[in-house]
Amino acid sequence: MNEDRKAPKESHRIDFYKDEKELMDYLLVLWKWKYLILSGTVICAIIALIISLTTPKNPEVYRIDMVLEPGVKKINDEGEKVYIKSPNKIKGLVEGGAFNNQILNDIKDSNIKNMPVSLNFKVTIPKNTNILKISYETSNINEGKKILDSLIQALIARENEVIKLYQDHYEKKISKIERKINYLKDKEQITKSSLSKINNSLNKLSSEIQYANNNIKHFLDKKDTVLSQYNLQLLNKKDTYLRMLPTSITLKYSLILTQNEINELKIELEDIKQEIKDNIKSTRIIQPLVTTSLPKINKTRLNVILGAVGGFISMLFLAFLGERFSRYKNDHKLSKGNSSKLLTK
Repeated sequence: MNEDRKAPKESHRIDFYKDEKELMDYLLVLWKWKYLILSGTVICAIIALIISLTTPKNPEVYRIDMVLEPGVKKINDEGEKVYIKSPNKIKGLVEGGAFNNQILNDIKDSNIKNMPVSLNFKVTIPKNTNILKISYETSNINEGKKILDSLIQALIARENEVIKLYQDHYEKKISKIERKINYLKDKEQITKSSLSKINNSLNKLSSEIQYANNNIKHFLDKKDTVLSQYNLQLLNKKDTYLRMLPTSITLKYSLILTQNEINELKIELEDIKQEIKDNIKSTRIIQPLVTTSLPKINKTRLNVILGAVGGFISMLFLAFLGERFSRYKNDHKLSKGNSSKLLTK
């Protein structure tokens, strides 16, 4: 029983001793080849430093930001904007490169050095808003501004097809109202002309009746036949006057109704035009372009560190490889010496 309990303890001690021995072997190897490891690490770091200093430095990079509001096709009954394309859809199109070829074609005739081969836009949608912030990084500010300007033009061009459909709908309503206004204006002119003729006739009859009433005393000494004829003419004029008077009143009332209808249609027309102005809007820039200089990353220090780490790992590999070769060589000499001793015996 006691022997069985001691056996595991002794096995554990042996394993621990082996591990300790291996660790010491590794440390001895590192100590033995310390000059190779240190010198190799330093040399690799120096090489990385020289390469970093002699390599042409990258130009300063700028980020140009543009804030947009998507195009609106209408305002719904709840007063909410209905967008031609949702902000998320525009974000997907821009970041997915849907407009890249068109933009590159637009700017290829510009005097831009080192034309970009591809375009990378970053689009963010601020929380609880429907606006888009589009960012583009470049070393040439003018190039970046032209690219963003071309992007907004591409967005507007794509939206114009949808906007035209809604504008056509409103234009038909406007055209219908304008035709009705023109018809009523013609009717107004005809009514005014008729009313003017009737009023002239009424004024003439009124003057004649007044004149007859004032001069009827001159016919009192005449015969009854002459007086009766004069009275008959006067009565006929009064009758004509009374018959024309309702027509004049009707025409005046009709003219007022026509003018009121024209004014109502003009108000409706202005409301539609204002509705078009307020509702249908293309994508627009709501904040001017903002240019920000991005901080430079010190790659020299990073390259030196990476070179030193790479050199250290490489030298470790060479050190253990050299130690293995050295031991193999010594073991080979030792085995050769032992075999020669056996032969001499």
